[in-house]
Amino acid sequence: MRRRNAAVFVATIVVLASFPCVIFSTRLTKPEPIFLTAPEGAMETIPEQDIIDDWMMKNATIAIEMMNEFLSGSEELPTRAISYWIDIKVVYDANAFAWAISRSQIPSVFFTSMAWTALHLGFGQFWSDMDFYVGLDPNWSVLDVIGCQQPWGDLGELLSMWSTNSYGWPAPSSWTTRGTALAPAGSGHGSYFDLLVMFVVEPLHAGVLGVTWRGHNALLINLAAVFWWSTFSDYGLPGLLSLIMHETGHDYRVRGDTSFEHMDVMDYFWGFFHPFSHLFDEYHRSVIGAVRYMHSA
Repeated sequence: MRRRNAAVFVATIVVLASFPCVIFSTRLTKPEPIFLTAPEGAMETIPEQDIIDDWMMKNATIAIEMMNEFLSGSEELPTRAISYWIDIKVVYDANAFAWAISRSQIPSVFFTSMAWTALHLGFGQFWSDMDFYVGLDPNWSVLDVIGCQQPWGDLGELLSMWSTNSYGWPAPSSWTTRGTALAPAGSGHGSYFDLLVMFVVEPLHAGVLGVTWRGHNALLINLAAVFWWSTFSDYGLPGLLSLIMHETGHDYRVRGDTSFEHMDVMDYFWGFFHPFSHLFDEYHRSVIGAVRYMHSA
């Protein structure tokens, strides 16, 4: 369903009862960030956390092994004709570094593998001509110990300022299809980084899981709001892979401002429940499929 001047619409999200719900949309003069909010009380319902962490650590190990096979060009991986390669730049701050270390993960490998797994599996299951490329070079997987150097009020402002001022990323208002030039030269599968995935830990903003701009190509994940830290959402609780997949869906122009409407990862209710937390429904697939080229430069 196409809406006139869709770029100037913004969905405002609030949390009601035990799930987030859209209350209104309003027309603006410039694009605004789209926030994904956590179900109320999600972080208060953690059972047997040590057992869960042990299980999730094994999950992370599987994802890392898959990514390493991909980077090594293993012949065991299924071959397919790729028309659209999307080169991903991963950035994480000092707090995110400490968060990964506390879970016995190598930060550069963990964050890179989570971004790759979410998108390689999440998008690859529907579009065999798409694939997402990552790297462990410091230009690709960046520990930013300085972080954003300007005051910010919410995570949308943090993403905008941090990505543009520190990394030269196009401003959200440009609705761009490409980021900065690939470095080092000759790496990756194109001329530009196509997606920027940034990780932070902001407990004071724990109600916000992630943020991006619809049609842009930079997104931010708040690890303080994550429950399942190496898999998709389930049991109404947020999972890291679902959050990355959801926010990237917005980058491919999916609106996703619904509750109970689309039984998939973009819906603000069903997106927290298995098996919908790793699927795009037919409507959202039609939106993404028509522009799946847009972040391949």
